[in-house]
Amino acid sequence: MERFTTSIRFHTWYEHWHRYYFVKDLVAGKKVCDIACGEGYGAHLLSKTADSIVGVDIDNQTILDAKTKYNDRKNLNYIQANAINTPFPNQEFDIIISFETIEHLHQQEELLAEFKRILKPNGLLVISTPDKNIYSEMGSSHNHYHVKELSKYEFSQLIDKSFSYSHHFGQQFQLYSSIFNVDNYQSHAQNNCLQFVQQGNEQIVAENTYPAQYLITLCSNQPLSIKKLALPNSHHFADSANSLYAHYEQQIKRLIQLEQQNQQLQDMLSKQNNIINHLKSRLGL
Repeated sequence: MERFTTSIRFHTWYEHWHRYYFVKDLVAGKKVCDIACGEGYGAHLLSKTADSIVGVDIDNQTILDAKTKYNDRKNLNYIQANAINTPFPNQEFDIIISFETIEHLHQQEELLAEFKRILKPNGLLVISTPDKNIYSEMGSSHNHYHVKELSKYEFSQLIDKSFSYSHHFGQQFQLYSSIFNVDNYQSHAQNNCLQFVQQGNEQIVAENTYPAQYLITLCSNQPLSIKKLALPNSHHFADSANSLYAHYEQQIKRLIQLEQQNQQLQDMLSKQNNIINHLKSRLGL
């Protein structure tokens, strides 16, 4: 089974943590279920604002580890269960979170039916999946843990069969330069604005044309559950140590060193060939 652990860094770390931070304020005061919670880090984060939250995962050892690691909050619990056959009664939760789950199952309609069963009539489902057209077809390799990936269109069509209202977001990874007022950081954080430009035409602000790799959808069968959401048009996440950039810098330096070593070897080989050719000419070879 494919799963993210908090020891992993770089792209995956940003992607997984950001999704939970994105919905952290949405779950405030709500009864929440995190289905396919994995290690449990996301449910633990959401427990800081949720009224109560239960993390569900099919792997029993993973649940035991989560209970051991995240045992400091009374409103948080973890149980072992199958996502398409949970033990909860009907209309149990205000919000269900299910990140990077649906692509691991063939029974995708059954999964959504189970989500709908345990959601309250005005409940909210927050679900994500990689866009097949970007994640796999444009990627270097296919994830063999994914049994049924979906394109943006297929994902939208599947959601529409179960939920009458939805709000779609895309997630992508970027490195960018940030300029902000150091005397009023809160103002910067609340009014953050990104500028996208094209290389060679940096004076003109352009649209972000790079496609989102992951699709995140918030859906409900009550229109007010979608309309009342106070969500920003964009949401950004990074670590204070800027570790990914530091990692890239280290790799770039390493590549430069390797290129220099390679050039030195090429120069040495060229000199040796010249000596060999000179000796051959003197020997009449």
